[in-house]
Amino acid sequence: MSGGFGRTLLQACIVINNLGTLVVYMIIIGDVLSGTLSDGVHYSGVTEEWFGLHWWNSRSNLLFLTTLLVFAPLISFKPLIH
Repeated sequence: MSGGFGRTLLQACIVINNLGTLVVYMIIIGDVLSGTLSDGVHYSGVTEEWFGLHWWNSRSNLLFLTTLLVFAPLISFKPLIH
């Protein structure tokens, strides 16, 4: 009985840890791709430097596209253990 509870608790802790890591990666990706404004200084992102300022260069649009094109395919793989 306690083995099942321990296993569930461990899996919940792993999920929470992985979600926290994903949030950190999303913050880093957003800063690098779209740039940031800090203390009145504008730091250009990669897409702004390469393509100029466009509507799709905003942080929310780039994070949405990254989620759809990178993270969604990664989480849709079949489990390796049957």
